[in-house]
Amino acid sequence: MYDIYTDCDCDVTPEIAKEFGYHLISLPYIIDGKEIYPYESWQVYEWKSFYALLRKGTIPSTAGLSPQRYIEYFEPSFASGHDVLYVHFSSSMSGTFNAMNIAVAELKEKYPNVNFYTSTPKASRLGP
Repeated sequence: MYDIYTDCDCDVTPEIAKEFGYHLISLPYIIDGKEIYPYESWQVYEWKSFYALLRKGTIPSTAGLSPQRYIEYFEPSFASGHDVLYVHFSSSMSGTFNAMNIAVAELKEKYPNVNFYTSTPKASRLGP
């Protein structure tokens, strides 16, 4: 048995995730000094107001997840003995994947029989 995870940077909405049985990870961004977690800070993406801010000159920035946040997402699957496949955007574009690797290493120590796979070709499998 395995569980599939993806993140909101892959343009997967909660509705799509639910339809296909994915677990959705919310990767944050910062706009006007406020950290936003898509689909956690709000449920429906209000693209008109977001782009209105951009037209006014507001520049958003990205933020990464901590290892603890990744553990919170993945541990239920690990604890259930389910292997994990995480399909995500390019790991070379974000430092958040260093935090993911730290979290997965910690989870692998606790749950050594669970495999973790990512969509990143260079590091496609962590585990035995």
